Amino acid sequence: MILLANHSPKNIIVRGNIIELKRGQIGWSEESLARRWFWSRNRVRRFLKWLKSAQQVEQQKSAVLGVITILNYNEYQTNGTAHDTTDGQQTIQQTIQQTDTNKKEKNEIKNEKKESARAKFLDFVTMSTIEHGKLVKKLGKEKTEQYIERLNGYIGQIGPVKAARYHSHYHTILNWDRRDNPRKARDRKSGESKVDWEIRLLTNPTI
Repeated sequence: MILLANHSPKNIIVRGNIIELKRGQIGWSEESLARRWFWSRNRVRRFLKWLKSAQQVEQQKSAVLGVITILNYNEYQTNGTAHDTTDGQQTIQQTIQQTDTNKKEKNEIKNEKKESARAKFLDFVTMSTIEHGKLVKKLGKEKTEQYIERLNGYIGQIGPVKAARYHSHYHTILNWDRRDNPRKARDRKSGESKVDWEIRLLTNPTI
């Protein structure tokens, strides 16, 4: 950004208005900086905000143009070199990039926690809120509630210990939905208990 600053006072014309820029000032809008750096405007805004909090720049905004003043510009020119300036720019950009990366990682962790958060339905049925939403979207609210009641009653019959082998109640309901149809092969056999029928459906995916 130091390379964009004026080395001497100059006037520029913006939309018919004469803007006076002093030494060490930049007459670039956030949109222009975003195009130059191939950044989003939000990222440019965060970058400038960070520079301001670090007391490296000041901003004067108007209806015509925002002027950025580099603090201690003369010191950069008298004591620093082009190499130092470039290194400083790279350090600042790396800091902003690291901030963006950390923010992205935090959002990913937050989403993972949201997806893994489990909710309890009735007495025994558990699944994540994401999985429940998928069932409602696929099967409808009424049918989803019917399957949850059915699975809850089934677990209540065989007991939570035996039902522990069904690790995913979400996939159990999906399997039941695929298998629920009027074909005779899937109907309860003569003399077959309801519990045995449920187990047969769960353990024989081909029927």
